[in-house]
Amino acid sequence: MNRIENQEIMSHREKQWGVKHLTPDNSAEACDLLHALASNEIAAIQIAQFLDRRDLDIVIENMSKQEIAWYENKEFQQGRIGINATGFGYEAGRKQRYFDLTPEAAKSRDEIFKGASDPIDKIIKFFSSNGYSASIATEPDMQNARYFAGLIRAMGAKSTLHFDYAPDQLPGWSVSDSEEQYGLVLYLQMPTEGGELTVYNRPWQPEDESHNNDIGQKGTYGFTEDFLGDTPRTSIRPLEGDLVVFKTRNFHQIGEIKSDKPRLGLTTFMSLKDGSLSLWS
Repeated sequence: MNRIENQEIMSHREKQWGVKHLTPDNSAEACDLLHALASNEIAAIQIAQFLDRRDLDIVIENMSKQEIAWYENKEFQQGRIGINATGFGYEAGRKQRYFDLTPEAAKSRDEIFKGASDPIDKIIKFFSSNGYSASIATEPDMQNARYFAGLIRAMGAKSTLHFDYAPDQLPGWSVSDSEEQYGLVLYLQMPTEGGELTVYNRPWQPEDESHNNDIGQKGTYGFTEDFLGDTPRTSIRPLEGDLVVFKTRNFHQIGEIKSDKPRLGLTTFMSLKDGSLSLWS
């Protein structure tokens, strides 16, 4: 499927609550759109071919030398290379444990992108425009240690219906002190069919927890899928190399994957405060 066909399939959903399509040359426009994204005027920003085919081929080759850590309860359905802070939210001493692991996680990430363009560096430069400054988040409580940024998620099946919002999931961490939280997904490998990202025009609210099937954990069961009813939504099925930005407090879900190869995406959150954008995973 080429890019024009892909966009035509989604166009009927974009008329009501749409996706803004940009290129890597549209850095200033992307930064201008962050406010519209935060206020739910738009569903997502999609930057085409943020990483080119040469870099993607290098990354996939380097990944073959790494081991994906598959979640025990979702073996070969959901896995990762790297660490994610929200996965430590229910552990004792979670913050110390997370920052103890960040150097090794960063080393593995850098090995994957060895010989290719550094996507985290590209993202930082891209979003340092029009009054914004972007950098890796730091934690004052941990001697200003840098967060890890650049988790690679492997998906072999659909995800749960969920949201991501640091003020609720990571209280006491510096990244929870923000005006808005965005999710960035750089698509490294897409299945031949499925794996689309569906974003709902519905930010999570505390009262929604009555529909949450996870207790004392995150991501195992997610929210009851039909509780959002006919809430407006947009589905995005990017091509490999595309970067998608969306508001993570909105409920979202990855669709069923019908392929013998997993969906691979480099993911990072981006928190906004006082014109500063902080990346973390």
